[in-house]
Amino acid sequence: MDQLRVGHDDHGDVVGGLIQLPMGQWFGGRPVPLVGFAGVAVRSDRRRLGVASELLRASLSELRTRGVALAGLYASNQSLYRAAGFEHAAGRYTASLHPRDIRVSSVEDGYVERGTEDHEGEVAAAYRDHATTRAGFLDRTPYGWNRILRPALGGSTRHSLLRAADGSLRGWVAHRLERQADGSQRLEVVDVFAREVGGWAHVWSHLADLGAMVSQIALCTAPTDPLYLSLAHPLTLTAAHPYLLRIVDPRAALLARGYARGQFERVVLRVVDPILGDETLTIDVAEGHAEVRLGGDPTAHVHIRGFSGMYSGHLSPHDAQAMGLVEAGPRSLAALQALFAGPAPWMREMF
Repeated sequence: MDQLRVGHDDHGDVVGGLIQLPMGQWFGGRPVPLVGFAGVAVRSDRRRLGVASELLRASLSELRTRGVALAGLYASNQSLYRAAGFEHAAGRYTASLHPRDIRVSSVEDGYVERGTEDHEGEVAAAYRDHATTRAGFLDRTPYGWNRILRPALGGSTRHSLLRAADGSLRGWVAHRLERQADGSQRLEVVDVFAREVGGWAHVWSHLADLGAMVSQIALCTAPTDPLYLSLAHPLTLTAAHPYLLRIVDPRAALLARGYARGQFERVVLRVVDPILGDETLTIDVAEGHAEVRLGGDPTAHVHIRGFSGMYSGHLSPHDAQAMGLVEAGPRSLAALQALFAGPAPWMREMF
């Protein structure tokens, strides 16, 4: 209950609310503190009166006071959240295929073990190792794991640990089965990862075995996902849910993430934030870490939306400039590109 925020009218009636979900998100190989917003809702007879905007402003101000670096959400109303400083920062893609489209050989040098609660610590540790090098993946809290392992909306999730012949964990698949109107079954892959090259083939082999009695397999993947790239048959990807990020505390966000090890010149940014206030930051990066101090003579002016999109690596400085979110010369744009260069971020799960 302490993560719930509600808005009242002058009579004390609840007119809207949202949920704050403390977690983290991986950028540059380091987990950055993030609060996810979920369940943003306004009573039907109080909409279009600015209630949601005020909920967001109040929540962002609270998070800034607490020193939270980032806020993130899946947007159902992009104009509302962009007005609050959020911007596209990752993709979430869905795909589906028929089991017969999985053309992989059976894996003979390993086996599949049915997952139980006793395996959850082992799987969580392996996921953390996997997520470290995947930009945008969530640093899961118990809330995130419960959504995968014990869904609150009914149904059950089945878990499979894919093991090599020596018993080491090679991969992991969590899935749900749904009965369709025509009587067939749909298999939804809820979570999946592999720890080695052969692990991805083992994942597909296992899904083919699971698909013997289903008409469709649905999953979340991405153009750079080894799961997607290891399947010979091409999948059609759909950009299903836009993920938006908002830098709440610029200095904390810059200090928390990791950076490529290499040299680039100093960057001095004037961050324009109509809600939480403008500030100028001098940024120096060395050995994968940043030093940030307030003040300096800015060489670039960046709107908080552009800053948020660039921070994740999803939006290039040149594209942010084309959107009117950055004012900078070629040299500063190149420095920003070097600062936030990295793998394209994407998301596998909802929250």
